[in-house]
Amino acid sequence: MSDVLLGALILLGVSLTVKVLPAYLPVPQRWLEPMQRVLPVVVLLNLAVYSIADEVRAEPLPGAAGAVVLAALVLGTRLPLVLSVVLACGAYALAVALV
Repeated sequence: MSDVLLGALILLGVSLTVKVLPAYLPVPQRWLEPMQRVLPVVVLLNLAVYSIADEVRAEPLPGAAGAVVLAALVLGTRLPLVLSVVLACGAYALAVALV
């Protein structure tokens, strides 16, 4: 099974678990709130780690530079996420040009 198909199936499973399942089955509220809060964050973190690992594997120094810049901007500032990603992409492109 390809990685893309597996990722799509995982996202579908999370969406079904968080949104569709509670609409049709009686899920206790004490289970529902943690699922809706934790599962989407876990999936997005998994996607981020997968993406960063793929870039670092392809281009170690630029990939690591982009990841460090993104992490520093997201964790250390209040910049909008899109601007942080654009700045991290710029750091990646600069590192590729310098290497």
